[in-house]
Amino acid sequence: MKLLSFVLVLMLAHDVTSQSNKPRRFKYEEIGFEDMIHRYLHRDGQKASTIEGIYSVSCIITKSKRHWLTGKDVLKVMERRDNYARVAIMKETFSPKRDYIEVSLSGKDASRYFVVGELTELILSFSLLLTTPDLVEAQYTYSKRKHMVTTRLSYFKLYPKVEKEEFVSSEH
Repeated sequence: MKLLSFVLVLMLAHDVTSQSNKPRRFKYEEIGFEDMIHRYLHRDGQKASTIEGIYSVSCIITKSKRHWLTGKDVLKVMERRDNYARVAIMKETFSPKRDYIEVSLSGKDASRYFVVGELTELILSFSLLLTTPDLVEAQYTYSKRKHMVTTRLSYFKLYPKVEKEEFVSSEH
């Protein structure tokens, strides 16, 4: 009798496990990394800092040289790329060496995102200028032989949008 009940329990256990091997389709809500950034920027009802957000990045690289005969500067555009990347700028909480990180949203692997920039209050390599609430411009210039090479990045804020009234009222 004990042997029969043990076999019956094994058969029942096998039926339960065989049913659980069938693929089940659960309907969970899915969110992307950009959605997580949106939630991060509205965390705990706190207002995000002015620089934090999601940006579209454009770039222009120029090379200038003083013409030897006329003495005028000759400017040549080496490369221009409009809206070539989407990045998120977020406050850094783990590293005391940087205040903000710039994370690329253009990655192909959904589980890894690359930190492509670091921002601190004192920036040595790039000069950043917040020209309008929705536009941050960065410029880096270096000398190469007799040429001056300038890289200018333009960050256009896509999210969160700054209210126009707040910007106007802060000017007065």
